[in-house]
Amino acid sequence: MVPLYAWVRERCRRSSRRASCSSAPPESPLPPRVWRFTWHALFGVSIFFFIISLGINKCVHHKPKKHCSLPWLGVFSFEPLGDNPLLGPSGRSLSRVGALDPRHNSKTHQEFRVFTCLYLHSGVLHLWVNFLVVMFIAPRLEHEFGTARMMAIYFGSGVGGALWSALLLVPDNVSVGASFPTCGLIAMTLVDILYNKELYVNKIAAAASLLLAGVVMICVGLVPFVDNWGHLGGFVTGFILSLLILYPVKPQSHLDVEDGCACKKRMDWGIRRKLEPYMYYIWIVSVMLITLGFLMAFIALFSAADQMKDCTWCHKMNCSPSSLWTCPTQKIYTEPARHLVCKVTKDLNNMGTVTCKSGKTVDIGDITKMSADDLKTLCRRCCGGHSDR
Repeated sequence: MVPLYAWVRERCRRSSRRASCSSAPPESPLPPRVWRFTWHALFGVSIFFFIISLGINKCVHHKPKKHCSLPWLGVFSFEPLGDNPLLGPSGRSLSRVGALDPRHNSKTHQEFRVFTCLYLHSGVLHLWVNFLVVMFIAPRLEHEFGTARMMAIYFGSGVGGALWSALLLVPDNVSVGASFPTCGLIAMTLVDILYNKELYVNKIAAAASLLLAGVVMICVGLVPFVDNWGHLGGFVTGFILSLLILYPVKPQSHLDVEDGCACKKRMDWGIRRKLEPYMYYIWIVSVMLITLGFLMAFIALFSAADQMKDCTWCHKMNCSPSSLWTCPTQKIYTEPARHLVCKVTKDLNNMGTVTCKSGKTVDIGDITKMSADDLKTLCRRCCGGHSDR
């Protein structure tokens, strides 16, 4: 695969007639700072945690050896393809090393999982695909805008995607998040094309490459333990962050030596000039969206909103049912909330009890700080019943 930066951004050689030449090379602007080991370090950490998750999983210890994938790897063998088609550990093992898990995110005050999940891959195939997409896109972005700016967008979009996933991930499902920031890099490249399209010789090829990368990410998000809600959140967050961070940065002008003289090419910034009158408003809207978005998402997560969702179709974004793999069982309420009747009583110690129409009783603990909406949610959970999908 030819890297995106190797063919998609050839610097304006056709403008050489307009270039200013002199016997001495003109002063070149300082290039952005690039750390050459950025991706070696990131993927080194990801591989380390992936090996740890396999060591914790120990497929051959809890399943017949013949059922595990590549059983000759011993304790590092993979779960059966029906359980994890990406050649990796089980959901329980991924949860133990920090993956997003609705049973632990806010319920046991483990909100830190929105950060730890960013280094986790669900399997060898997930790791390989994510590595290819990142190396196809990221080196050029890092060369043009510097390591600091690119990593700000990378980790910002990763956390944004993890928050989306944490709030929308259905019960009994687990999700890793290493590909969430990758979708942010796809959005970053899209914004770069929008701002600096005149520097792209083949815009159709650039757009097609991004579309292909996006389709690959969506396909990966349809299998167990990878969440497309996180991919969508990473893309949206990365797009807004790129609007804020990339606009003040003009890519370095190209310095060529032709016929013994140094030529500093001129560049037509095209759409940047057209957007200039509106840039103030774009900045204000983007700052408001990113600030309010992160603030509301963190408040919702720390308020246990991820435990109160009642979505009957969200699981289709978490895992698409297929004959090739088994999606986690999804529990939904079978009786509409408006048909439920509950009686809530409390004793002298303010400990509450829910009594259902069927006579079923459930202790719900201290109810002094519960609102009417909280009690309605408990009524639906205790008395609504559920079915498995």
